[in-house]
Amino acid sequence: MLSTNALALLPPPSTDPAPLPDIADGEEINLLARAAWSDPFNPLKVKFELWENSQPSEQDPEQIQIFLGTVEVGKKVWTAPINANDLFVPIPADRLLEGEHELHYLVTIWSQTTQGSKVFTITIDKNSPLLATDSTLIFPPEVSPPNSITAAYLADPANNDQVLATLPDYSGKKVGDMITWYWGSSDTDIEVVDTLTLEIDDITGVLPPLTFTGDMIRTRGDGKRYAHYQVEDRAGNVSLASERIELQVQAAAAPRNLPRPKVMEASGAGSTVNLDPINARQGVTVEIPKTNDIYPGEKVRVFWGREGKPGYYVSDWSELPTDRLFPVSTAYMPQNMGHSFPVKYQVQLIGGGDEQGIDSETLTVQMNMVQSNGLPYASCASPSVSVSNFPPAGLDVTLELKWFWILPGQYVHIWAKGVSGIQLVAEFQIEPGLMVTEDNVGDTITWKITAEEIAPFKIPSELTLVTVFSFDDKETWMDEDEYRKYFLKLEK
Repeated sequence: MLSTNALALLPPPSTDPAPLPDIADGEEINLLARAAWSDPFNPLKVKFELWENSQPSEQDPEQIQIFLGTVEVGKKVWTAPINANDLFVPIPADRLLEGEHELHYLVTIWSQTTQGSKVFTITIDKNSPLLATDSTLIFPPEVSPPNSITAAYLADPANNDQVLATLPDYSGKKVGDMITWYWGSSDTDIEVVDTLTLEIDDITGVLPPLTFTGDMIRTRGDGKRYAHYQVEDRAGNVSLASERIELQVQAAAAPRNLPRPKVMEASGAGSTVNLDPINARQGVTVEIPKTNDIYPGEKVRVFWGREGKPGYYVSDWSELPTDRLFPVSTAYMPQNMGHSFPVKYQVQLIGGGDEQGIDSETLTVQMNMVQSNGLPYASCASPSVSVSNFPPAGLDVTLELKWFWILPGQYVHIWAKGVSGIQLVAEFQIEPGLMVTEDNVGDTITWKITAEEIAPFKIPSELTLVTVFSFDDKETWMDEDEYRKYFLKLEK
């Protein structure tokens, strides 16, 4: 009979389920998950490849022996050709010893020749993490009983809208351990807050704190709350739950007294004020009233105008200036002329998102339209024109794009009207809507009135050229008035 040592080693075995992937800085090689071996109705399978020259029979059976190191933990015998689905040996959990082992097997074929395999290193972990005798989370003294977690504590910039709890050291901690912590309204609740996985620095140094965010605390409400944690190692062994700590929570933000702002250039008192465009020609200043309900470190932003409309402005979040003043530039003034619109400010809670703020009371601003006599109007070089001697190239109509508060995005509308021989009033468009741009500001624009456009009007008579403006992207136009009309006499 040939000796085992004279034959090449067979391929190493494998396990079903397969081991967990190795992790950086982890000491456990090919760690088997607890679920891979703990179910008595579904034991771990050690699998292997079929060897050469296999011919088992009733007279000459074949067998395989499974070893952890030198200890035999499983065996199977065949007396008939081996089916591919039968290339495994189930190993009961009580045969799988704690620790790192060399898993291998020994085959004895029908000729009584034996042949060993290469080894496959596996690690079996059956021990749960052992929490400290006093496993209670350690909270900062400011919130520990008999104190409470308050809105003021969370709002303090030093606390960053969160509460940090110290995790007591525990026995058997390893890289890959997962800490899960809980926050509930009774000592039996198991509402998860979050999880974290330990890394090498956590094992060799101080365990990381557990974070209870202000958002979570506020969402789960005020009153008595209970915090605890549990540790699960990488194999899936779970510690006992830690001791619960009872905490009193008063985290709901108290109503804020945030009085309406003041627009320093406006006149009037109360919730509605008037703003003369002349007083806002350099922009305006919004003043935040003095109040004890804006806390150090909180940020503020100002809202000006009609949301979604031209001239709407929201300042960036910023800490409240010492003078409590926020400027709003000229660029947001003319679009709001002729409208009533709200002005308010918001206070951003510490740790809140960009869209999370507490609204102040609202100030309504009624902004007048600029006086018409401060605006230009279209005109001709001469106050009269002879129809019989009408300029062949047309009569020039000009307008200089220069006026109070001229900004790109404004519009000019010009038309002419008068008495015709057929109907009481006739009119025609000279400019339906010229947009002011950065390129044409200050230019003198010229249009032409043609002889054909003049032909329907009664001669002699007077043609009226009307100029109106829109400052809000053509949402509204100024009313027609006498200040922006030019009268052209039509003569024979």
